[in-house]
Order: sequence, then structure tokens, then C-alpha cells
Amino acid sequence: MDNAARNRLKAALAHSDWTADALSNKLFGTATYVSRVTTGRIQDPSPTRLQAICDALEVDITFILTGRSISPDREELINSLATAPESVIADVAEFVRQHGLVKK
Repeated sequence: MDNAARNRLKAALAHSDWTADALSNKLFGTATYVSRVTTGRIQDPSPTRLQAICDALEVDITFILTGRSISPDREELINSLATAPESVIADVAEFVRQHGLVKK
């Protein structure tokens, strides 16, 4: 997680009703996890824990990590693919290749 992502996470926390310690206690039963992420003492938080933090702050994890927002349609597609069988993912990947939708 880079400094820009940490800064976006800090801003989301500042605009919420949570303190880092209170959010950490609620989510993980420890008072310091969120503050260790936002200060960089935890360089690469687990995706599951980062998603839990983002959900509690009502901020999109994609925005935190990249600074970009995604449309609801793209989010739905990504979430659907995340739980799809491997054969469906392969079919979608082939469709994307056939239609020239892959960046070169």
C-alpha cells in the first residue's frame, strides 16, 4: 500500500465518525491495526482486513488503492466475477480478447 493510498484512507477515516482505535477494536479486537495501516507500520494490510475497514468507512477499496472510482456496473461485474466458476472467467477473458478490449 503506497503513501497516496494511506492518505486516502486517513481522509476517509477523518470524514467518518470513527477513530482509528475504535474502528480497530470493533473490527479486529485490537486497538492499533487501523493506525498501523495509516501510518505505514503495516505496509501491506491483508485484502480481507482492508476491505473490512473500507466497508466500515463506506468507501470503495478501489478508490483507496488507486484514487479512481468505478461505476456501479463495473463494480457489479467485478463482484460477480469474483465468485464465478473458473470456466465463466475463462469465457469472459476470451470474449475480451476477441473484441479487442485488452490494453496492449
